[in-house]
Amino acid sequence: MKTAIMELLENLQKQFDEQTYPVRIDGTYFLEKEKEQIINAFIQGGEQWNSEDASVEYYNQTFNQNK
Repeated sequence: MKTAIMELLENLQKQFDEQTYPVRIDGTYFLEKEKEQIINAFIQGGEQWNSEDASVEYYNQTFNQNK
């Protein structure tokens, strides 16, 4: 599964690749910020998922495809 930011960066890169000018999009900051937001939302989402370790595990299993 891809996050919205992952899809956005992928689509922007494809658009720029199709143009005649080279553009490199570095979305590292945005991906890290999104990861932090997802993990924080997961922590706040319920008692069974209230540990940071479980939240990081959820993010990695669901969104992190670069393991």
